[in-house]
Amino acid sequence: MRCNRAVALLLLPMASLIAAQTDNHGIHAVPSPGTVAVDGDLADWDLSGQTLMCYDVQSLKDIYSARVAMMHDAEHLYVAISWKDPIPLGNSHDPQFQADKGWAGDSVQLRVRTDRICHVTAWCFAKKQEPFINLDYGKSLTEPFGGGSLNLSRSEGWKLEQGAEMAFKADADGKGYVQEIKLPWKLITSGGRAAVGERFSCGVELLWGEADWPVHRYADNLAEGQTSREFFWTARDAWGPVFLEKSGKLTLPTPAWEKALVEEKPEGPVAIAYTLAKDQRVTLAIDDAKGKRVRNLLAAAERKAGANTDRWDGLDDQGKLVEPGSYTVKGLSHDGLHLTYEGSFASPGNPPWNTADGKGAFYGDHTPPEAIAFGPGEHGAIACAMGEAGPHLIGVDLQGRKQWGLANRRAFGGGKVSLATDGTILWVANVNGNDGSFTVWRCDLRTGTYAPWKRSDADGKAVLDLPIRAKDGMTHSRAIAVHAGKLAVIVAGERMVLILDAETGDTLKELTGLPESLAACAFRADGRLLLTAGDQLLLVDTASGKPQVLAKGLVDPHGIAVDGQGRIHVSQRGAAMNVAVFSADGKPQPAIGKLGGRPAEGAFDERGMHEPAQVAIDSKGRLWVTESSHQPKRTSVWNTDGTLAFDLIGTTAYAAGGQIDPADHAHAFSERTEYRWDAARKAWRPVFALSDALGTGAEWLARFARVDGREYIQFRATARDAPMVKLYVRAAGGAWRHCAEFGNVGLGKTIDEAYHKDWNRKFSGPLWEGSFGKRFCWTDRNDD
Repeated sequence: MRCNRAVALLLLPMASLIAAQTDNHGIHAVPSPGTVAVDGDLADWDLSGQTLMCYDVQSLKDIYSARVAMMHDAEHLYVAISWKDPIPLGNSHDPQFQADKGWAGDSVQLRVRTDRICHVTAWCFAKKQEPFINLDYGKSLTEPFGGGSLNLSRSEGWKLEQGAEMAFKADADGKGYVQEIKLPWKLITSGGRAAVGERFSCGVELLWGEADWPVHRYADNLAEGQTSREFFWTARDAWGPVFLEKSGKLTLPTPAWEKALVEEKPEGPVAIAYTLAKDQRVTLAIDDAKGKRVRNLLAAAERKAGANTDRWDGLDDQGKLVEPGSYTVKGLSHDGLHLTYEGSFASPGNPPWNTADGKGAFYGDHTPPEAIAFGPGEHGAIACAMGEAGPHLIGVDLQGRKQWGLANRRAFGGGKVSLATDGTILWVANVNGNDGSFTVWRCDLRTGTYAPWKRSDADGKAVLDLPIRAKDGMTHSRAIAVHAGKLAVIVAGERMVLILDAETGDTLKELTGLPESLAACAFRADGRLLLTAGDQLLLVDTASGKPQVLAKGLVDPHGIAVDGQGRIHVSQRGAAMNVAVFSADGKPQPAIGKLGGRPAEGAFDERGMHEPAQVAIDSKGRLWVTESSHQPKRTSVWNTDGTLAFDLIGTTAYAAGGQIDPADHAHAFSERTEYRWDAARKAWRPVFALSDALGTGAEWLARFARVDGREYIQFRATARDAPMVKLYVRAAGGAWRHCAEFGNVGLGKTIDEAYHKDWNRKFSGPLWEGSFGKRFCWTDRNDD
């Protein structure tokens, strides 16, 4: 930029807004002007209290934002939301089966505190244009949850149960919609409208999404002095006020973020002329003769190529007239900040983030893959036991590309999972890790749409979750298999296999008295059932229930799959750590995967497996193996000749957990796995798995250092693991050695304290005897 006269730099307030969010600290609810027809048309509303809510006003106002208004009368609270949404009314969560999951798509959550706490989750189920509200109550005013729940289903049109109403109306331009809610006070208070007085608290959580996880979220209306929007559902003191006004047609001041939507051009008698060679952003600031900054005039303001003139009014940043004298203009011009996407690592997703069509990202973050199923066509499914930031179950094509994803049926409810498919329906056996219940549910293999059993419950509603056992699911659940309308379900703790009608869930037969240690099952083409029990491969006639030993010598088997030639593939762990192959009559064939597998610690060897779990054969005859390991998470795909076709490596820990070495961008870590990035090929591979000498686990956050010619990394984790710090040093040949560690020996008052006992289990060995509650520091003095 060439400046034709002198002046200086900083910001004229509101001259240019970069990534500013709305920050509401109160909503004004006006009296309803008359009878309100809940139809999605706000012509009968007084919108004078309406306010904008948006994460980034400048760039997202017309894409992801909402204008929220409230009204009230003696019996009801009214809420109107005018949404901006590129894919409006796309919530795919069926309230019949996902009454507690509407927040994972287009929805609003109102965090209400009157004389009780009530979480209002309201959405429209897109497939049926069905309004639905879930009310989740707090146990007390200091306990945000635990007080029970209430579902408000449609009774007729936009009318819901319990006197509530909710309507939706898409905008004519297809870029948004209106959500209009009529909520009786009796549903969100204990004492009705009188219990509220002149105000109550209500945080507003806005969510956008079409698949099974939000693609965008923003929380607003905070209490004074509060700024945090994370974990908003429990932050009861952060929920902002709603003022129940006594009259309407308010004249409210324009919020700063609304003013900033139109850039204000500075005015004044002092002209500042300059020339730009091209369209750029310009920052201007003014210093006095001593070099002291007196005025920040422009900040990254957009200006066109050629001659430009901005003006100064002679005021400083406090609005006071400056003293007469000499002043210097300082200017900066640039093209703006732009990002170039180079790629990502440690995720098989394409792209690795969630997308509206459900094909972005991959499976869960907290647990590795352990279940897989392929049918005769082009579709399959892979599952992890539990995902928080990612779905625990995904559909994939023959190239391993994600097609859809589903979260756990209950939040954090994954304990164990197994899959079976006939190419059309996918059966999912799931253990809820919280209560131990063991169920089987169904969905469409191609789309992930829930496919309830052809049976009804006591209320006449379709059943999705078929109970197998009410408790001890981790003891019982191992694997399922389907063939010709029959579903086999292993109940290992009872040495039993249930044969169910695959459509109705009715029990057709119980195969009892089977050997101990049942682990895997698969049907052969002739309808007989293959089982593993201990080191044995069994063939069972489902009519008689009698087992025949086909082979012995298996090593900790976990999965069975049968190919088109009848060959039997059995995944093994222990010293084998590969997939054993047998002919149809049980004769050994060449195994798939390196004997002994790949190491849990050390250089990554793609020829080997680690902790192989369930397996499947696709329509091309390839073997898919889920590897239930974090070192790294992996699903490997093997050709019929035993060579590796490709593998799906990742995902990262805790959402996007991972770090890139600032001194070497080709070098990165996720969990305890080192990756190398090839910028030219836009490709990455794992190269090394770190050791954990003390067995304390949880390495998520890496920092890199080079000291005296040696290369180090430091790892720590978050939450309860935050005090644990590990140090590694690069050894000769590129390997990493765990050389030091410090942290706390356990949390809580005792090692078996209920809340911390699972986390404290790592400190129960003899190494930690008598050390509970103390700090420790360990160094490896002899490099072993």
